Amino acid sequence: MVLKRRMIQTFMAVAVLAGSLVLSGQPGEAAKGIKPIVVIDAVTGEGTTAESARLDAFRNAISQAVGVYVQADTVVENYVTKSDKIRTNSKGFIKSFKLLNESKEQGIVSGTYRIEVSTQPLQEDVQDVVGTEFRNVGHPTVSVVGWYKGRNRLEDEVNDFAVTAMNRSLLKRGYKVVDGWLVEKLRKEDAAIVKASGAVQQSNFDQVAQMIANKLKADIYVTTYGSLQAGKASVSTKMYNSYTGQIFGSETGYGAMRAGSVADAKAAVASAVTSSMEKTLGQVSGHWQDVLTNGQEYIIVLDGYKDGKDRRTFKKVLEEAEGVTEVKQLNAAGSHAEFSVYSTTRPVDFFDAVIDDAEGQGLKFVNNEAVIRGGRALFILKK
Repeated sequence: MVLKRRMIQTFMAVAVLAGSLVLSGQPGEAAKGIKPIVVIDAVTGEGTTAESARLDAFRNAISQAVGVYVQADTVVENYVTKSDKIRTNSKGFIKSFKLLNESKEQGIVSGTYRIEVSTQPLQEDVQDVVGTEFRNVGHPTVSVVGWYKGRNRLEDEVNDFAVTAMNRSLLKRGYKVVDGWLVEKLRKEDAAIVKASGAVQQSNFDQVAQMIANKLKADIYVTTYGSLQAGKASVSTKMYNSYTGQIFGSETGYGAMRAGSVADAKAAVASAVTSSMEKTLGQVSGHWQDVLTNGQEYIIVLDGYKDGKDRRTFKKVLEEAEGVTEVKQLNAAGSHAEFSVYSTTRPVDFFDAVIDDAEGQGLKFVNNEAVIRGGRALFILKK
């Protein structure tokens, strides 16, 4: 079964139609990150009448303004057509407008306007539309694991704050985020993780993070490493596929420190997180959309088979498993064969189904189970 999913596109508004996006607002608004008005200097609309051309320009302006609030990782096929409010009446979003130029040719009226878009109804509508789209395509569960061995107390606090900021950024964009206290609980109480953490270095930090993510059944895990040096904070963000350990996003952000206090350090870290997350969150979305479309890749190993018939039977089981979109035999030598399998089914469910279906074809495995390591599974046939 191939997951059928209509194509969605990343929506990031940019100034078009010879226009440019300008923000204006009252003093103090910039610090909050929210401007009361988005100004589109020149936006064009067309219609059979002057009024319809003006309404088309309104919709185009709102479509551009939504980029202030919708980040590049958000999946919106077409904001204007998805919004009931904009389809029926866009005037509630328009603060003011000014006609700059109007022309008529072959019965088509074209008007260029300077339009101010009010952000309060825009924010509310975007959240509603985007929320619906997230529910349609699904979003991964993400666990954020921070480096916790700073060189001093201030750097320890920097790393704690980086995790909090990362979680906040993910939640704000609609991702399902594992509570930070669950991550810390595993670090302190899970014997295997405690042991691995005891010898962890920055070079193998991602392995501990993957162990935590698998315990928490997260689809994606994020590692953060914050440091303070030479008057600036840096936060290195890496994102991985929890099942395979594959890295698909990496970025380092920087923030300037004006003084050496904890408050200044936190402000610098917040700036570093913001600059790094914009790119990495886009990479998360791209990766997850690919997973939703094509499935997760697993490396499946069959060991202990006697002849080609068993190998071919096992491959057929893989091909017919629910959710599988592609199966490739990577190699086969002696009694050992490896397959690359793309499946839209979660790993545990997928591997259980393979065991059950293979048994129905006369193939039985040692201990009736597979040895699973992330996205790699070893099936050993009974002799």
